Amino acid sequence: MPSANPSLHSGAIAAVLVIAVALFIVTGISPALLSGWLSLLLVAIVPTQIVYGALWNNARPQIITRLSQPWRGLMQLAISVIIGIPVAAFALWVPGGGSPNPFANMFLILSVPVTFWLVAVWQGWPCSLLFKNKGLLGIATLLLAYALTYLLFRTLFDFGFASGAPFYQSVLDPHGLLLAWYPLTAALAALTFMLMGILLDFWPASALAQRLPITGRQPLWALVVSLGVAVCTALLWLLFINVLQMDIVMFMVRICVCTIFGIFILLVIMQGVPSLSLPQPLRGLVLIAIAVASGQLAFWGYGYLGRLTFGLAMGAPGYALELWMASGMLSVTFPAMVLFAQYFAFWPMKRGAREFK
Repeated sequence: MPSANPSLHSGAIAAVLVIAVALFIVTGISPALLSGWLSLLLVAIVPTQIVYGALWNNARPQIITRLSQPWRGLMQLAISVIIGIPVAAFALWVPGGGSPNPFANMFLILSVPVTFWLVAVWQGWPCSLLFKNKGLLGIATLLLAYALTYLLFRTLFDFGFASGAPFYQSVLDPHGLLLAWYPLTAALAALTFMLMGILLDFWPASALAQRLPITGRQPLWALVVSLGVAVCTALLWLLFINVLQMDIVMFMVRICVCTIFGIFILLVIMQGVPSLSLPQPLRGLVLIAIAVASGQLAFWGYGYLGRLTFGLAMGAPGYALELWMASGMLSVTFPAMVLFAQYFAFWPMKRGAREFK
């Protein structure tokens, strides 16, 4: 993503401020509202935020690049909301049947790793074969991401485990191949390793591309990286689910969501920590270690607040605390990070700041 290159000190301050504001929001509303309407509306704009940063370089439409802050950030937010509204409406009425229930929200959550996969790994291919204009490429990639998400949702997700829950309607259940928690968790585990790939500059795939340049071209590059992500995801799953017998939802939240959250802090707020000058893969491994530690600290902090504020309990059958933490981290805090660091370029901490290309 484009960087405003904050110092380590200012980046840390920004991270604390954004997380504090997000925590103020999530502790000030009911858990039902957080996991329902608020998550529906906010997660619906996350894929657009991914495209805005990685494909559009925060420079679409180009007329916005001439605006100063905060007008530039407000315009980018407005565009993201305009794109997100029909997405939220689709999720609400098609998977959700008119309610912001787990059908709708799981569909939207799944769209995030799918979009990231198309943008960061496939780099917009195959849409890039048809659209040379960056604006059209971003829109086409978003449409492809939601189409793939819907296909995966209808094919893989089965909500039979929730047949006794108030939200459950058999007509809305895709009755797919797997218990819904499994494909959703696998997608978030894969997102974890895709984000780790960014911290590693996609080492060792990048090292292979230097020796065999053909592997650095699409679609071979994406196939190599995707294979590596799949292998790492399978090994992580084997360790925590099969060997350690961790509960699937706990694995999703404590291992996947919390690590993703820690990486987001480094990539979005800390802008990749450019001051850390180490060769790969050492640099990436150090950042991954910091991200994992930050994620576990967040797990403790968010968990403590969830118990203190709402008395939420951890574990089956409701997973109330785990789902509240996941919604707080990824549905609220991550969009807030992107809004502050990417759209507003750390304004007003950096008054008059413009996005760097």
